[in-house]
Formats: sequence, structure tokens, C-alpha cells
Amino acid sequence: MTRRLELLLHLGYWTLYLLLLAFLFVIVRAQAQVFAILFASRIGLLLIAPNLLAFYLAYLWFFPALAARKRSLPLVAVASAAVLATTFVFIASPPQETASLSVCLTLLALIHMVIALVMRGFLGWVDDLALKEELRRKTSEVETALIRAKLDPHFLFNTLNNIDVLILRDPAVASLYLNKLSGILRFVLYEARADRVPLEAELSYLDKYVELQRIRTVNPKLVSSNTVGDARGLMIAPMLLIPLVENAFKHAQGQRAASSIALEVAIEKKRVAFVCSNRYGTRETSGGLGNVLMRRRLALLYPQRHTFDIADQNGTYTASLTIDLDDTALHHR
Repeated sequence: MTRRLELLLHLGYWTLYLLLLAFLFVIVRAQAQVFAILFASRIGLLLIAPNLLAFYLAYLWFFPALAARKRSLPLVAVASAAVLATTFVFIASPPQETASLSVCLTLLALIHMVIALVMRGFLGWVDDLALKEELRRKTSEVETALIRAKLDPHFLFNTLNNIDVLILRDPAVASLYLNKLSGILRFVLYEARADRVPLEAELSYLDKYVELQRIRTVNPKLVSSNTVGDARGLMIAPMLLIPLVENAFKHAQGQRAASSIALEVAIEKKRVAFVCSNRYGTRETSGGLGNVLMRRRLALLYPQRHTFDIADQNGTYTASLTIDLDDTALHHR
């Protein structure tokens, strides 16, 4: 919610309300007395103070309870009515007022409460639109960068050349790797367009990527990978994990030690913890697609529902990501 828009709406609303009251008083009384009636008389106080209270009770208290569907909603409504009634008692001196005036003032306060709810809902809608647009733009940037990285001709041609060599030596294994490459292309070009994909599909994509990288290195034990937990029924934003893995391979290439790259996935209920580490010797590492972009995308997709930490110690670069995921019912496409 933009604070400037919120402030302008509030100032504009109360300015229009005061102008409307002034216009009504001009009609029924002398123009010179308008200011005194509005701000120095009991009727002016009745037309302003309770309505201000009613408006901001609804805006700051009633609407959040309504939006969250809390069980305390009836209590909030009763408390609001009680506060308004108390205000009328101390400001209006009810015995001196007619019943019709009291009813009119109460209805006016209720109208202000309804307008407050509508205004708060409108501002929330504008805020959601802005957030969705920013998320769409950032996601588009990430998808473009990821497609360039994962469909880089160098990666594809090297993989195809390795498969071509395997065709002569072991056609069955070559066919297996070709199917993995086909699965990667299908995932990146088609499945990853969705807002959420099954966590199982995301992990399967990682496995296929790792297997294709294995045939590009002389060290078959370059990568160690371990997954614990059940991914069924969980959804995740597509291609969140692959930038970390791609970066690990980029900087661990040529390493001869076993487990130069270690991948750990732990799934517990709706939480997934992913740790990707690689040893790089004397070579400096970087953030791959950029840690800033990664953090920004996580903040948009999983606000207050993730942690992302980077450690670089003793020649080992470690990225740790934890996300509280969605289930299938929330994001079924």
C-alpha cells in the first residue's frame, strides 16, 4: 500500500466531508456562523468527533478482524458499538437531544464505518495489484535469465556431444541421458511457466541436471546428493533451487576430490530445507544469477516464509535455503 495514496485519500475524504457540512450549514444558517458551528458548537462536535472515531475503528480495527475472519469479529463489532455509544453519551448529552437526531447521528456514524471498510479494501486491492505486477515483472526477468543460463548453447552442445560419444559405446545409457535432456527441456520451456510446480517435479529436474553434469566430468563422485522426507502434495515456485546448483557446478568444475559438490534436501511437513555447497580451491565464487535477484524473488514469492543464507569459509561456498511451502490445494493448476 503506497502511503502517499493512503494519505491523499484520507485528506481528500475528510476535506470533502467538512465542505459538505459547511455547505449544509450555509443553506440553513448564516454563512458567517459556519466556522463557529462546525468547530465551536456541540452539534459540530457531534457531526465530527463520533464519525472520526467510527471511521478509524472500522479502518484500523474492524477491517483487519474481518479480513482475517477471526472469531473475535463479533466482539470487535460489539466493542465498536460500545465505544460509539459512550462517545455519544459524553458529547451529546442524550436527554437533551431528540430521538430522531440520535438515530440520524448513529446512522451517519455507521455510514462512515462502511466507507472506511470500502476505502481500506480498495487500498488493499491497489496494493495487491502493485505487488502482483512487481512479482510478474521480476519473475519474467528471472525466467529470461534462467532460460539463457540453462539453455545456453555451450551447455546443450557439450551435453549432446557427450551423448553422441555414448551412443557408440553404450546406446542404452545414451538413450537414458537423452531422455533426461528431453525432460529438462520440457520442464524449462513448459512446466516452469506455471506459478507453482510440484516439489517432486522440481527435485526431479535437479536430479536430471546433476546426472547430465556427471557425464561432463571425469570424476563420477564429484557430486553427493541426499534427499530426506516426502515431497508429495507440496508445491514450489519453479526453478528456485537450480541457480544454486548451477553456480556450484560452475565453480567446482575440474575438482578431482570426491563430493566437491554436496546437495542436501530435507522435507518436513510443509517446509523444505535445501543446502548446496561446493569446494572451489583458490577460485573466487560469485552469486550465479545474482544473490540480490534471488533474495528479491524469494521476498516476493515467500514473504516472511523463507530464510536464505550464504557462507564462504575455508574454500567452501555454502548456500542454505529454507522455505515454508504451499500444498496442492492452494495452488492446483
